[in-house]
Amino acid sequence: MEKLQLILRDLLKLEHPSLVTEEASLVEDLAISSLAMIDFVVSLEEHFPVLLPSAFDPTQIHTVGDMADLILALVQQKRF
Repeated sequence: MEKLQLILRDLLKLEHPSLVTEEASLVEDLAISSLAMIDFVVSLEEHFPVLLPSAFDPTQIHTVGDMADLILALVQQKRF
């Protein structure tokens, strides 16, 4: 979760990094744009040993915690 928070803080150049909580809405609280979401996904794939599925729909990820859960699930799947 910490790495995910750092990626978002850097990507969005947040004045108040404390806004990046597990419950924070990516769109409403952090004002992530569609272009920033693409950059976020690319950054995640660079920092974590995962590739998001081609059918990945970013509109289904609402909070920072949702993204953390997705990354964790993908990492766990890769171990098997």
